[in-house]
Amino acid sequence: RFRLGSITKQFTAMLTLQLVEQGKIKLDGKITDYLPDYRKDIGEKVTIHHLLTHTSGLPDYTDGMLDYRRAYAESDLVKFAYGLTLEFAPGERWKYSNTGYVMLGALVRKVTGRFYGDVVRDGVFLPLDMGSARIISEVDIVPHRAAGYRLVDGVVKNQEWVSPELNTTADGSYYISLRDMVAWDAGLRAGALLDAASWDQVFSPVRLNSGETHPYGFGWSVEPLDGHRAQRHSGG
Repeated sequence: RFRLGSITKQFTAMLTLQLVEQGKIKLDGKITDYLPDYRKDIGEKVTIHHLLTHTSGLPDYTDGMLDYRRAYAESDLVKFAYGLTLEFAPGERWKYSNTGYVMLGALVRKVTGRFYGDVVRDGVFLPLDMGSARIISEVDIVPHRAAGYRLVDGVVKNQEWVSPELNTTADGSYYISLRDMVAWDAGLRAGALLDAASWDQVFSPVRLNSGETHPYGFGWSVEPLDGHRAQRHSGG
């Protein structure tokens, strides 16, 4: 079971679209529609669509803003986001932002009353038979857990320590096995769990305010590869 990193965003996007289809979230809904305490000068401008496509203008909290060794809960990161200033007007351009996906997890909790990881488990992992996919935990005994490594001056060292709480937010928080990823791939190819129109949105390049597009959909890079249609994402 490997740490998935930002590939988690695919599942957060899937869950968000499921809630859109259920009428619990609107893609053009504003942050303040769901988190009314959010500062209005930003929350009334940034939509769910902006969060999904990294076009919100919210700075990325992983850009040296936080101490990874501190225990930040999701609620702490949301409060931290309250104090951030937009780097650009929503929809003006594209810039990767883990902050936006943390906000999506908070929105899921608000509209469902449940932790987003539990909602993903019930709405995605179980229906697709992704039997070993689970939220990261350093407390639980997790069979077949893979350890992370890094290179330091050409020498292999253990991964740097990150507080357990930072590994439970909707921007990157799962253990997943190769078998789980094969099951996920099969679900994608079958168009499972969402209707066709929603899948089209997931894999459509985002259109910016200028009318230009950027090759990123909902939790997926959609830039063509060697002339072929391709969808992919990395995770660290």
